[in-house]
Amino acid sequence: MSQVSPIAPATTPRLVIRRRPATVGILIGIFLAAIEATVVGTAMPTVVSDLGGVELYFLPISIYMIAATVMVPIFGRLSDLYGRRVFHFAGILLFLVGSVLCAFSTSMPALVLFRGIQGIGAGALMPLSFTMIADLYPLEQRARMQGAISGVWGVAALVGPSAGGLITHALGWRWVFLVNVPFGLLSMAIVRLTWKDPPRQRRSASLDIPGAMLLMLASASLMAAFGLAGQGSAWTAPEVLTLLAASVGWLALMAAVERRAKDPFLSYGLYRRRIFWTANLCGAFAAIMLFCVTSYLPLFIQSVIGGTPKDAGLVLTPMMMTWVAISTMSGFLLLRFGYRKLSIAGTALCAVAFALLGRMEAATTWSEAATAVTFLGAGLGCVMAPLLIAAQSSVSQEKLGAATSLTQFSRTMAGALGVAVMGTLMSSALNLRLAERSDLGTVDAVVHPLKRQRLSPERADTLRHIMADALHPVFLTGLAAAILGFGSALLLPAGRARDLARPADSTPDA
Repeated sequence: MSQVSPIAPATTPRLVIRRRPATVGILIGIFLAAIEATVVGTAMPTVVSDLGGVELYFLPISIYMIAATVMVPIFGRLSDLYGRRVFHFAGILLFLVGSVLCAFSTSMPALVLFRGIQGIGAGALMPLSFTMIADLYPLEQRARMQGAISGVWGVAALVGPSAGGLITHALGWRWVFLVNVPFGLLSMAIVRLTWKDPPRQRRSASLDIPGAMLLMLASASLMAAFGLAGQGSAWTAPEVLTLLAASVGWLALMAAVERRAKDPFLSYGLYRRRIFWTANLCGAFAAIMLFCVTSYLPLFIQSVIGGTPKDAGLVLTPMMMTWVAISTMSGFLLLRFGYRKLSIAGTALCAVAFALLGRMEAATTWSEAATAVTFLGAGLGCVMAPLLIAAQSSVSQEKLGAATSLTQFSRTMAGALGVAVMGTLMSSALNLRLAERSDLGTVDAVVHPLKRQRLSPERADTLRHIMADALHPVFLTGLAAAILGFGSALLLPAGRARDLARPADSTPDA
């Protein structure tokens, strides 16, 4: 049995657990989320083609991220008040229930609903995993722990795409959702046996349900507006304008409610620290870039280049490998160069990647796409994990869960809105081109490998060019995010990570 020992003084007082096995259990939970992203992302083009509705491609992805976004700050707040273990357990349980339900989906509406349940679970799983790692390790060790976390993402990156393609080809896409189950059960068991929350001082606190509901309504209204616009409605159509106005109204009401709330689920006081808000801003643009590539590049590979689901997944492998390689060194680089220099270099590499992706056309090859995302992986490796550490180290211990969840919140919300905007741009361009050629039907056939074989060469080639044109503005949007990310990296405060960290004995955050 592993030795039971208290963690370093820099972390939560009296937190006595089996640190090594608990770390393993947490890392398995992170692997669960990582493998879901790579396996399901690979299969998604086949899923939507089989269920029908490539023009609604972004909905199962966006609803997952919206649900996770709304729940992230709620679970973060709850874990600060009542402990990490029970909500980590609940998050994985919901994630697995959603996964199993997705596997039995028979229509796009059902898939969208069940992906929402999955997203609610993810809203607890990811932020609490990173918060628990921060509970266990002080700044220097936490930076070095990026090697272990990067190794987890690396294994998922190497195994996930090819596994997703093979499972989809051999067993069908429904099985890619079931691959989550054993990893989730194992993580639940290990963390439940090895993690014990410290005694917490009872305090008068209430969960900010009104604020959370208003954010959900604002997000749903915005997503519905993008969905209608993506299906062919004009942006000036009354129903679209009504939904956009409703979204703005809900957000304004939420801001008013949050200002009066005793315990707002969005801890706005944290944004008073420059290192926190700049890290969140830069991380949000990085999330848009990440979700752009993982959501739409597999679709480009299958529909334009004519690859299989395995080819679509493997194109992301170079990105993940360079991401892992840089992330493994990010602990050393972070302590040596600081957040600002690392983020400037990372966003510059991302801009190079999207400049290459923005040049893709129907004649683009698989290797050209893989070369572009290699630069993106290196850039994201310099940005994603270091900026999470920046946000965590800028706050006091009692705000650690809130800081981590707000960071995840800003990234997931930015990614969800980014995917929705990109999906709307793609769908609008697709509908416009297909309206000019009503004889072509839908593009579903060119996405699915088996259906593609039954198309005539002329029709398949025409549909390939239409899809290439429709996806072009998606990657240009990614380039815009990279440029804005570079600008936000310039706003980060200069200095070493140790100097920018919040002293352990400083006054509590607002």
